[in-house]
Amino acid sequence: MAKEQANLLDVVPRLPEGVCLRKEGGLSVMDFPRFKSKFLQRLFTWRGKPPYAHVDFDEHGTAALDLVDGRRTVGEIIALLSKHFEEEREGYGIRVALFFSYLHAKGLLRMLK
Repeated sequence: MAKEQANLLDVVPRLPEGVCLRKEGGLSVMDFPRFKSKFLQRLFTWRGKPPYAHVDFDEHGTAALDLVDGRRTVGEIIALLSKHFEEEREGYGIRVALFFSYLHAKGLLRMLK
């Protein structure tokens, strides 16, 4: 587990193509295609479903995503956030690593080595 966590700290998170971030009320909102298939996108858009889904993030998610620039590693982002959210330092690195891992598992974040 420690080796897996160390590897995660060395990767660079990046938004995949088609996923974008925007601000709404000072917090991040992630927009992403509801379907990968162009056929399904057309079919469900025709039936009144919006082609994009949205995820709203809290202060912590917004702060983490604001630091995703395609150059910083997860470890560097954790170090910067730990300084910013100093009162929550206990276990904060694990929380951020799990956040990025979850977004990656859902296809909303790429992890580059």
